[in-house]
Amino acid sequence: MNVDEGLDIVATKRERLYNIQVKTANENKFNNYVFDLRISSFEKHNRYNTFYIFVLRGRDTHFLVLPYLEVQKNIDEKNILVVSKGQRYRVNIKMREDNLYLGKKENDMTYYMDKWESIT
Repeated sequence: MNVDEGLDIVATKRERLYNIQVKTANENKFNNYVFDLRISSFEKHNRYNTFYIFVLRGRDTHFLVLPYLEVQKNIDEKNILVVSKGQRYRVNIKMREDNLYLGKKENDMTYYMDKWESIT
């Protein structure tokens, strides 16, 4: 897209439109992956057909494929926090023993790891 509207890919599948935002992070020294989402962009594209792909680049590369409603649920549950004076959401992801956790250590998101078929 010419102008960053908060979406990286607009695609169609079986005559349905999908909005996709891709975020990439390298594993940091604390074995975490940290992503920021602009709140204004998230609110602008808060539709059932929007998906967020978090690319986790570490020893192996994995993808956390989250539908908009799952991201919203994690914001509501405070697993995704507001930062930057209310301008951004902070997404912290940790990989432990082949399981994926978002925010809190009890918030297991392994179900969505490399789950490309959820974009249907």
